[in-house]
Amino acid sequence: MGLAVAVAVAGGILVVYQLAGRTGCSGQARLGVVAAAEIVPALKQAASAMAARHADVDGTCVVVEVSAADPAETAAAIAGRQGVTISGVGLPTGNTEVPDVWVPDSSMWLARIGAASPALTISEAPSLARSPVVLAMPEPVAATLGWPSAKLTWQALLQRVTTDTKLRIGTVEPTRDAAGL
Repeated sequence: MGLAVAVAVAGGILVVYQLAGRTGCSGQARLGVVAAAEIVPALKQAASAMAARHADVDGTCVVVEVSAADPAETAAAIAGRQGVTISGVGLPTGNTEVPDVWVPDSSMWLARIGAASPALTISEAPSLARSPVVLAMPEPVAATLGWPSAKLTWQALLQRVTTDTKLRIGTVEPTRDAAGL
């Protein structure tokens, strides 16, 4: 529901933005947008541009309020509203409200929410942005793998990780962090 809602709201924001242009508002409609912290600056910029144009729909000004929240906590709150929990995430803490719009850091949150409750399954939810997979390591470790004279491939790295007892890998918490999803 979250990302689909986010996509729907993003589309709604665009429609509101296009319909905007009239001045003078008879009232205000608040649209609460919650997003992963790394996405918030771009959303705030879009919301500011809308505010500068005094965007209104049928004479009602749209006020977009963007805030950051942990995606796992927001997912738990959305699932909790349906009376279900997400495996590995558990119950919501109560510190996060279910937003009007949710822009998580990964579309995988939608799959996890949908798995928790069929009522929360989203059929269409295109990504708003994409990030590449990144592998990072200290330069001395990369040098032991032949870098920079040899290109490090996934195949070579997998072989080294499974055979070299001195090479250690780490990852984020796979049930709570988008990079681990």
